[in-house]
Amino acid sequence: MKPKTRIVITCCIVSLLVVSGCKFGKADQVLIPMEEASLQTLQHEFLGEHLHSNMRAFEIIDGRLHMLLTTNVTPATGTGQGLQYWTKHLDSDNWEKYEFLPDRIIGMANIVSDPTYTDDLFFIFNDRTNESFRYAIMERFDGASMRRVFELDQSEGQVLNPQAISSQDGYIHIFVPDRTSSGRDGIKWWRMNITTEELERLQDISLPTSGARLYDLIYDEGRIIVPIAIAQQLHLGIIDTEKLTITTQLLDKFTSPDRMPPRSINIFKYEHLGMYLLVYLRPTAFSNRPRTGLVGEVVVKVLDADFKDLSTTVIGGFNTHEAVTHYMKSEKLNDRMFAVAFTNVDEIHHFHLTGVHDRYVTSHLTVWEINESGKIRLVAKDTTDQTRWDQVIARVDDQSFLFTYNSTNAANDKWLDVMKLEISR
Repeated sequence: MKPKTRIVITCCIVSLLVVSGCKFGKADQVLIPMEEASLQTLQHEFLGEHLHSNMRAFEIIDGRLHMLLTTNVTPATGTGQGLQYWTKHLDSDNWEKYEFLPDRIIGMANIVSDPTYTDDLFFIFNDRTNESFRYAIMERFDGASMRRVFELDQSEGQVLNPQAISSQDGYIHIFVPDRTSSGRDGIKWWRMNITTEELERLQDISLPTSGARLYDLIYDEGRIIVPIAIAQQLHLGIIDTEKLTITTQLLDKFTSPDRMPPRSINIFKYEHLGMYLLVYLRPTAFSNRPRTGLVGEVVVKVLDADFKDLSTTVIGGFNTHEAVTHYMKSEKLNDRMFAVAFTNVDEIHHFHLTGVHDRYVTSHLTVWEINESGKIRLVAKDTTDQTRWDQVIARVDDQSFLFTYNSTNAANDKWLDVMKLEISR
């Protein structure tokens, strides 16, 4: 090969590598400056007064929004009167509404689905009509009426915020924490055959101490991944749905004057990054529930594929005068981003203690981005002094989500907004 030809080919190869490197670099990590991104409200719908929902009671399934509500919530317990089911197509303004159990006091109502085996929905919740004798209940809803398929009273220990999830093999797994347990039988576990509704009692999930609570869980290729909150600690449970075994590991440990567990926990998987991300409220060192209400700081923890800690970042509740209430929610938005909604109060959350909306500072709706090393950065932020509580998010697509919340006014007005992350490029 002639020297001149060799030089030309070499230059072409170098140029191609440079261009390819730039393209691959952009594909690997697209950094969006904050000045180029904003959150826009596309629709703003009033739903009613004194309506209350939970973080897993607001789901989009096959192009429909499904929502569970209670009315006239008691702030100290988070319970409300009756159970309402609202649903509509995302492109429709017309709601279908159903009301059940009007004489019961309901808490922690959540939605479970398994579109592979049934079109029915499952509603799981606490019946706290008699506060000294609670029930964990799951009802099967066929589109018109409900039928009870699971019930547990607290004759074997206090029942609290039951959760359930499909293992995508014909079963729904049901978990009922016992907050008063010493830890040995901290969470009771069943699985239910979706077709026959037969219940199988599985092993209790043992924990280091008491106070067990569950908020969110995901199915992940033959495993159920579930964050477990106990007194002053956050653990991660990894359940093998074939072997029906569970392992747990400690994720976070902190100090709380009244030994509070973390709250409002969400977990997401970022498959192409090989990472898991958790967002949760960690009670702060000054937070004492009887005196301050439940307040804390918003923590984002990133784990690698083997559940090793990559990063831990506090994104809200940095001091006494901007503590975060437990009415917060996060949601995965796309393969890099997640949204978080939370509200700051000045040290004391009066609403939690007295039912009076007072001492609110600001409410925040934020979008964050995660990179290949597990670090997070803020992409967009909407902050308002028109404060909110009972905030819940549901993803529509890579840049849009539904956002429901209550105004901090005497009527507790509930709203539903369609939000979009706008990027100006």
